[in-house]
Amino acid sequence: MILALKDICKSYDQNLVLGKVSFNVQKHEIVCLVGPSGCGKSTTLNIIAGLIKADQGEIKNNSTRMSYIFQEDRLLPWKTVYENIKLVATHKSKKEIYKMIYAVGLSDFEDNYPDELSGGMRQRVAIARAFIYEADLLLMDEPFKSLDHSLKISMLENLIQLWEHSAISIIFVTHDLEEALLTGDKIIVFSQKPARVAKIFKIEIPQNQRELSQPKLVEIKNEVMELITW
Repeated sequence: MILALKDICKSYDQNLVLGKVSFNVQKHEIVCLVGPSGCGKSTTLNIIAGLIKADQGEIKNNSTRMSYIFQEDRLLPWKTVYENIKLVATHKSKKEIYKMIYAVGLSDFEDNYPDELSGGMRQRVAIARAFIYEADLLLMDEPFKSLDHSLKISMLENLIQLWEHSAISIIFVTHDLEEALLTGDKIIVFSQKPARVAKIFKIEIPQNQRELSQPKLVEIKNEVMELITW
C-alpha cells in the first residue's frame, strides 16, 4: 500500500466539505475519484499533496516522491518543451529526455515554446514532466477537462502506456465517467457534501482491453450514475 486516508475531514468557513473520507491506494494502481461537482475531490487531492491541511483524520503516505498534474499545464512560457521537462529531470541525460518527448508524441516539437503548442500538446509536456520525475505517486486533477473527446481518448491511451512501463501509482480526479472507466483499477465515488465515500468499484479488466460497451463497464457506469448527480 502506498497511501491510506482515514476519516479525513475538512471545513471552509464552518462549511463541512469532507466528512470522514477514507480509502487506500495500492502500489502501481490507478484510483479515480468521481462525484458531484464541488464535493471535495480536488480538496482531497490537495490534502494528499500537502498543499492544505485536513482538520481531522490520518494520512499514511508511503511514497517518497509525488508529482502533480493540474487542470492547467503550468509550463514556463519562456522555456522550450525540452527545457520545461529538463527542469524536473536535471539528473537525466539529453537522450533520456528526448526518449520521453518521443513517448508522448512530441519528437518534432522539442524546441517549441508553450505558446506555439495546442492545449493537448501542452498537457503532453505536463505528463512527460510528471513521469520523468520518477515519482511513485502521481496526482491528477482533471488535466484533460478542456480537451475534445478524440484528443482526450488519445491522451488517456498515452497515459496508460507510460503507466504500464512505470512503477507509479495514480490518483485521478475526473468529472468524466468514461475517463474513469477506461483508466481506473478502482473508481471511488464521493457523495454530495459533506463528502464521504459512497462506494468503491474495482475493475479487473486490463486497461488496454477495455471498451465502454463491455457489460461490466456498462453496469458500473449505471450504478455510479444512480449514486451521484452529475
